[in-house]
Amino acid sequence: MELIAEIVRGFRELSLTALVLHHVLPRRYAMCSHHLASLLYIAGAETVPKFYVEYCRELRLWGEKASRRRLSAVETEFALWTWYRFSNYGREEEKRKHRSRFFRDPWVAERRAFRVAESLKGRSRLDLAMSYVPIDANVAAAIAYIELERTIRQILGRDDVHEVRADNFKALVEDLPMSALPSGRPELIDLWKRNGKGRNEVIHATKALTKSEAVEIIQGVSDFIDHQQM
Repeated sequence: MELIAEIVRGFRELSLTALVLHHVLPRRYAMCSHHLASLLYIAGAETVPKFYVEYCRELRLWGEKASRRRLSAVETEFALWTWYRFSNYGREEEKRKHRSRFFRDPWVAERRAFRVAESLKGRSRLDLAMSYVPIDANVAAAIAYIELERTIRQILGRDDVHEVRADNFKALVEDLPMSALPSGRPELIDLWKRNGKGRNEVIHATKALTKSEAVEIIQGVSDFIDHQQM
């Protein structure tokens, strides 16, 4: 790692560093493609050298586990780059075929899911909810609602309410001590069901939220949870 850091410091960029290491130790180090790094979910590294080492390590793993023969990091990178070209250039039906074969492969799906989960370590569920707002506002709000319900159950020591409807949620809120409420009971009940787009409608996708509505819900849940830690 220190050697890589020194080379990066000397060349001032990762691409030239990768070029040197690729020629000196081709079995271990590949060129660095940010397209493939994104495909492999290489993210969240603290430094450039750590990012590059993780990228090459992941390539070697793919070469060993996802190939019928043991491929080096470089050979795996070439194979993935070839797939990338086939899946993004050419006739539309051929591109769809290559993408479908790749993403439906069980090992590929499992490994990518693992990498996504790894990249989210250390983040709270509400951080995850907020990051999901641009992708799917309903999913983002659903995560927040689940956290709200979980927190209320913890405060009350209750786990006997399985399907939380508006009426029994109101009963849960009525049981909360005033010290647990950042504002009042009506505000918390309104957070659960507002403008006909409450928790059940959101989770069961019968009503579509806007991004701003999802952000309001997440912020409201965040304020409630933060209040418990004061």
